[in-house]
Amino acid sequence: QRAIRSRPWRPEWLHCGEDMPDVDAAALAGLPNTKRAGFLLHPESLVADEFFRVATGFDSYRSLGQMVAARTAKSLSPGATLIAQLPTGSGKTDIAMSAVHEECNNGGIALIVVPTVALALDLERRVRETLEKVWNYGRGARNASFAWHAGTSTADRGEIVDGITAGERRISVTAHETLMLSSCG
Repeated sequence: QRAIRSRPWRPEWLHCGEDMPDVDAAALAGLPNTKRAGFLLHPESLVADEFFRVATGFDSYRSLGQMVAARTAKSLSPGATLIAQLPTGSGKTDIAMSAVHEECNNGGIALIVVPTVALALDLERRVRETLEKVWNYGRGARNASFAWHAGTSTADRGEIVDGITAGERRISVTAHETLMLSSCG
């Protein structure tokens, strides 16, 4: 009988050494502070990769789950999908922002789909903060509309569409229910 073993995944762009946490350890994210999940006591030990730091302004990851999801998002092929199922407060928004940062800065457009309108509105607020404070878009991002939902005004919808058409609106946020209603007619 032969045993088949796989090597740990270590992409060249990651510049990781032997001290990189085991990817499978991401399953521990969100557990109580036990010996088994000791990294939660010292999140600063999860030093952020350069792409994450530039996109979010944070020098460390909040959890191992966030680190693994951000690295996975960075490695996705164009058009691929990532579902990051992590506890509340574990940094899913920052994963999304780090995933779209490079594409947006290179002229691409990102549509971030979230489960509810309430989350779309919260993410819109976070997008504004990130664009203004981290991506250096200045105060112009402060009053811009980024969320498209049933309650989005006609004026804001026009602003979003015009911005996308002109290549100036790089990020938009919507809830899946809004996206489905829009695609159905």
